Amino acid sequence: MAFIYQYVIDRINSAPDINFLLVLESKWKVEKNNWYGKEDMLTEIFHYVYTVFERMFSKEYVDTKPIVFVNKACDEECPITVPECGIISLQNESNGTAMQAVYQAAHELCHMMLYDHNGTGGFKQLPYYFKWFEESICQYASWSVLDRLSIMDIPDKNLYSIYSQENKQFTYVEDTSKLYQSEIGNLMKDPCIRDINKQFAMGFEKNNLDKPASWQMLTKMHKLDFKRIISFDELLNELYVCSNSMEKEVVIKIASIFGIIISE
Repeated sequence: MAFIYQYVIDRINSAPDINFLLVLESKWKVEKNNWYGKEDMLTEIFHYVYTVFERMFSKEYVDTKPIVFVNKACDEECPITVPECGIISLQNESNGTAMQAVYQAAHELCHMMLYDHNGTGGFKQLPYYFKWFEESICQYASWSVLDRLSIMDIPDKNLYSIYSQENKQFTYVEDTSKLYQSEIGNLMKDPCIRDINKQFAMGFEKNNLDKPASWQMLTKMHKLDFKRIISFDELLNELYVCSNSMEKEVVIKIASIFGIIISE
């Protein structure tokens, strides 16, 4: 992975400012190269995505995240987040759609929102054994952003809803707590089992967790002391302790999806 970081850092440091398109007044940037001439479209789309994230996490919080979007900046699987240098690499092909770009960007941006920015361009990640939970949250974020865009006054807004609904076409397992118990061992080894991530994401949706209190509570995860938090039960209970009354309700709903009891 080191070659990815160095490639991106060298590319950014050597490029004059004109090589970037600023997204709103935030610190988000879009690298101009290799977007198949779609720079203007992508800048407009990320403008909408920024607006949605601002409503989910608050403008003040979102603006603390310096992020650069690049396209296929790695030979490995994309889209991918490179938290050490604040890079999001998407996989937008020549025939890629705006909906695909939003779906990918929202997922990767959610990772960045859950990480702790160190003040110098990099981000501190959550421990690997909780990445499966993070992946499920980011899956839910992709759907939430698409659904929110579908009710905004923007071009082709109905297409965002269609793309979201198509991505939700799978058989939902009603008892997600059993699924969690049977698969947690596998998820701790491979957090990106997409069929299972989607099941938990649908659990979030069915519990109506797309609210600012939910998203803002989740950003507190990076402040927890992971030197003494080993199990997912402990993580949720620690989140409960450091949350306000509205956020505590969210933690209880999330815990119910996994059959976990919160010690109130």
